[in-house]
Amino acid sequence: MFEDPLKFDVMMKKTNRILNMMMFSIPMFLGVGNAMAQPKSNPMFFMAKHYYMLADTTNQVFTEPLLSKWHPDKAVMRFEMDEKPVRYTPRQFSVKPSKEVKAFSQDGKRETTLKAALVDCESFDTLQQATSQLCIATKKMGKQPVLAQIIGDSYVQGEFFGEALLKRKYVPGLQLVGLCQTAEPGQYDEGRGGWTVNKYFEPSMDAETAYNGFCQPEGNERYWGNTKFWQTSYAVEEGKEKNSLVRYGCGRFGKCLPLYDKATGYILKPRKGDLMFDEAKKCYVLYNGKQWKEKKAEQLSWKFDYAKYLEMWKLKTPDYLFVLLGLNDYRDSLVADYSTWNGRMEEMARQFHQVNPKGKFVILMPCSTCGSMNNWRGDFTIRQNACMWKLRQNMLKTFDGREKEQIYVVDIAACIDSENGYRKNSEGVQTGNPHPYLSYSDMSIPVAAFLQYYRK
Repeated sequence: MFEDPLKFDVMMKKTNRILNMMMFSIPMFLGVGNAMAQPKSNPMFFMAKHYYMLADTTNQVFTEPLLSKWHPDKAVMRFEMDEKPVRYTPRQFSVKPSKEVKAFSQDGKRETTLKAALVDCESFDTLQQATSQLCIATKKMGKQPVLAQIIGDSYVQGEFFGEALLKRKYVPGLQLVGLCQTAEPGQYDEGRGGWTVNKYFEPSMDAETAYNGFCQPEGNERYWGNTKFWQTSYAVEEGKEKNSLVRYGCGRFGKCLPLYDKATGYILKPRKGDLMFDEAKKCYVLYNGKQWKEKKAEQLSWKFDYAKYLEMWKLKTPDYLFVLLGLNDYRDSLVADYSTWNGRMEEMARQFHQVNPKGKFVILMPCSTCGSMNNWRGDFTIRQNACMWKLRQNMLKTFDGREKEQIYVVDIAACIDSENGYRKNSEGVQTGNPHPYLSYSDMSIPVAAFLQYYRK
């Protein structure tokens, strides 16, 4: 094939150099901590310091969300605890803690240790180890009221929490605080489909974008939203709006409507300092005590103001504030700067603790796995998984282990079955990505367990 041996030798040397460069550029399958392999690289799996479970209930932990990459042919995760697992496969660890264990305290709580290890399938060396504390609570126990709020994206609007909190009522006396009506009368949330952390720090000016009561002007002014939005919200409530996207954005605000004029969208009984966006005039208007006057946008400075939100809407201050955001922020961002995101989560916690210093600010882990490659949208889910795992790493490094500051992380992402947690069509193709509707019931259990574990 090569007539000139010298040319062949030169080509082989170039090929070897390229192969050597490729070998060094491929990330090695190694761990840290108690890893036995060298040299060290980044951790291959990340677990939260605490996992919250319910006794006498099947609690799911899937290994794929924990791992940076899912390579069951190369390494598997092993778990060890004092409870016998209900199901134990390379993908899944299911446990149903017995409520008969003597270690339970009188208030139905106990702790135990969960040990995890990543084991190489060829050498059987331990590549990485980690230990988490299992906080096990008893469902349907307690009589005192539990005030909680859940802020988030479409997972919250779609009521991922509904099975454990609303349908099965695992948390007696629960009152969910918010403006958006859930499927359960008298229970509310603050979920807005497609939203990011940044959206909660911006005023809602668009006529078809859900009202954001958290973002308020600095000073004494109070922002009540877009006039056209409230007109549309009335139409949705009365069943007159046919556009599904409009219904999705403007629906569920029925409890707020009595404050607004159906014909104009203006607040019925304005006070001095009330602010709205007049859709017809395309400008902000401020009530001066007698009439509405135009207010220049450049004269307004906005911020996330939790205290003003509660005062305006006469809401009770929750003892638990859950936040589920991040999927829409970073699902397609392999290279990301988390500083703004982290800072805004810190600001939400700070604002909450200003009105309730003893309240628990709880960050819910967004999905770390976005489903199968065999999905109807054609999403490159392997890439999305890598993006979300980087966010997972950031969240645990930044916020986990801060219980003394009343900041907590609950890893509901570990409950998501990336293969069977999504709906499928008749041909077995996943639909609804990135919403694991079939895993929602499992994801709701750690939320109920957290509330039961810390309730009075």
